[in-house]
This record gives sequence, C-alpha cells and structure tokens, in this order.
Amino acid sequence: KTNTASDKMTHLSVWLHVTNSCNLSCYYCYIPNLRKTADSDTIHNLSMKTHDAKTISHRLISYCEEREIKNLHVKFAGGEPTLDITLIREFCREISKQPKKVNVSYGMITNGVFNANQVIPILKEFDITLSVSIDGYKSTHDDIRFHVINKRKNGTWDLIWANIENLLSVGIMPYLLYTITPSNINDIHKFSDLAHKLNLGYRLSLERSKKLYEPEIKKKVVTKLTELYCELGRNMNYELPISRYARFSEWNLKKKKNLACSAGRNYIAISQRGYVSSCQMGMNNKYGNIMTDGLELPMVMMKKNGYTSIIAKPILRNGICNSCEYYYVCSGGCPEHTVNTFGTIDTLSPWCTVFGSLIPVYMESIARQMLRKIRSKK
Repeated sequence: KTNTASDKMTHLSVWLHVTNSCNLSCYYCYIPNLRKTADSDTIHNLSMKTHDAKTISHRLISYCEEREIKNLHVKFAGGEPTLDITLIREFCREISKQPKKVNVSYGMITNGVFNANQVIPILKEFDITLSVSIDGYKSTHDDIRFHVINKRKNGTWDLIWANIENLLSVGIMPYLLYTITPSNINDIHKFSDLAHKLNLGYRLSLERSKKLYEPEIKKKVVTKLTELYCELGRNMNYELPISRYARFSEWNLKKKKNLACSAGRNYIAISQRGYVSSCQMGMNNKYGNIMTDGLELPMVMMKKNGYTSIIAKPILRNGICNSCEYYYVCSGGCPEHTVNTFGTIDTLSPWCTVFGSLIPVYMESIARQMLRKIRSKK
C-alpha cells in the first residue's frame, strides 16, 4: 500500500500487555478485568506465551516495514510485566534477529515489586527505559500499593526504593509515576523533594476511576497542586526542567496539542492473547488479533469504528471542549476516562475544573523556572 502524506506514520507505539495479572491490588487500577494479587498458577495462565510473543514481534516489524514506519516503540506492561521477565527477554531477542530496517526502542512500566537480580540485567541488555509507579510517601503509598502474604497486607515502599537504589547503582534512572488520590495528595511535596534529590523525574496524574469526586476534594487537589508548582517555579533547580522532572498528565507546552493522546492513530494496545485495542483502558474493545489477522486489518477496523475515530479525531466532538481556551494543552483530558465515567465522549472530562484551575499555574511555574535560568546567565 502506498501512503499519502496525510496518513503516513513515522512511528508506532505499542502497549504490549505481557500479562493480565498483577502481584498488587491497587483499588483505582483502570485495566479492565485484570487479575490482582495473582498467584504463580494464575500468572502462568494469564501471561503471553513465548511463541505468541515471537509471532507478535514479527508481525509488528512486518507492519512497520510495509508502511515505511521507521520507529517502533514497545512498552512492556500489564498487569505487572516483570512477573514474566523471561518472556520479555525472548521478545527482545527475537526482534534483534530481524533485519534492521526499523528502529526499535523499549520501555517498561512496573510497580517496582520485582527481583532486581533478574530484571536489571535484561533492562541493561536491551536498553529498556523504566517507569516505576509510586503513590504517596511510605505509609500512604503502602495503603494503596501492597501485596498480600498469608492473608495480610504488606506495604511495598521499602522494597521499591531498595530496587530504585539498585537501578541507580548501575546507571539506570527510572521515571516515577504518581497517581493522585484523596489519600495521598498531602504527600506530593515530600515525594517531589525525594525524587529531585536523586535527580529523578516524575509525572503526576489524576485517578482515572469511574468515581466522581466531590467539589471539596477537587478544590483540595487544586490547592495542593498549586502550592507545589508555585514552589517549583520559584525554587526548583533549573537544570531539571519542570516539563520533564515534574510533569503533569500528558501536557506538553512545547507544541499545540489537538489530541490528548495518540490512541487509535499511532498508539495501540496488544493483549496477552494478541487482541488489538486502541489503548490499555479500552482493552474490552477488540479490533482483530495480530496473530491471526496481522496488524493492517485491526488498524483499518479501528479507524472505521465511529467511537475510536472520534478519539483519534477529537475535532469530530460536539464542541464542548474544542472551544475552551485551554483545549490545546489538555485536549479534553483522557477520552477513555470520560467515556468510562459518563458513557459518552461528548462531555467534559471528570477532571475539567481541576485542569482549568491548574493549567495557568503550571504554565507560570515553567515560565518562572526558565526566567531564573536566563537571569543566571547574565
């Protein structure tokens, strides 16, 4: 197929759902039908099979070659991908055997509860960048992110930070992901200080559950985030740009954003059984199977679907967000979150009032930091 200038992709990003099981049980997790606090038998049954992973690797490379896509990024995820770290190694090895017509890069999103001796060598061998989820500071984090041993909850903070120290000792700088909830909003200052002392960047995100929070909680979230970003703008080391080292959501002030994300366009999710979806939040909506159909047919099916096409082309929405002065920053927020909460995309994000209050503060904090950097050079 010959691509036109309008539909040609230069890169493809894939959420590779290594396993539909997790060793933790975070209450707000948005992955549909995920098996939490999984035991070894469950992990085996719900993980991608090695021969399937190899088939998927070939299909991805073939698709990119046929469409002249130069860059493929694979994010190993789940569930908890380190539960089947050997499969990830086999996937990467299979990719390395194929012709070098496509530039392949790797990332992994993990809860940080893993055996460092098993995981770190594979991260280094295949240059896999790592994102680690941390939700609070010690006690509040442990209330959200725990594993169950002998029917008792065991917090994961100490193990995660021991693993982060192991990563740092071999030159791997993990990126930290913090999901804001009513229980951990008071910890963001302490968390931020800890991350920046280690020169680690982080991204703050708002919870994407179906639950709607009361105005009082939203007001508190805005207040705490405003305090944080005002402080960062005034005092944060300007060699650590806020837009990278204290990022909020998917906001990117360096470009005019028409899309909250690239789901359904050049970003897809592939399940542990090979089913193709527009993103990990929408994995119940399947558009073919890469192992039986290849990737061309699922992509065509996805783009023809009315629901997915609106996500990929938000200009088709009824204008509720499109006319907002901040549209090109937040682009209406996560579309899957809006649909999951309200049953339609043609309405405001559940977090709209928080976005509207925070965007000018966020922009000013970045500007203040940049100004301090400019003045320091005079």
